[in-house]
Amino acid sequence: LVLLVMKMVRTFLTALLTQLSNPKTIVVYASVFASALPTNPSLWLMVAIPVCVAAVETLWYLIVATVLSRPSAQQTYRRWSRAIDRTAGSILGGLGAWFAVDGVRTALR
Repeated sequence: LVLLVMKMVRTFLTALLTQLSNPKTIVVYASVFASALPTNPSLWLMVAIPVCVAAVETLWYLIVATVLSRPSAQQTYRRWSRAIDRTAGSILGGLGAWFAVDGVRTALR
């Protein structure tokens, strides 16, 4: 039992450090908050934001881990992963291109 708990703690800490060291997460949340928050947010909002972000992130990764721990889901993901990756990459690349073109248009006005 002690070895199982130690393994779970080590796995949790590895996942936590991986997520916290991921600059993409910080950039995404910073850009959303920079555009959506009021200029002078209240104290309760500044406290609620990290709590809500932590809850959303935890829930999302719990769902993903739970679903992908099932052999049938793993098999389906392996079968479709290339198409999923290409589709997601195309969508994100298209969004990036659209933002770049829009930024250039705005700068040239």
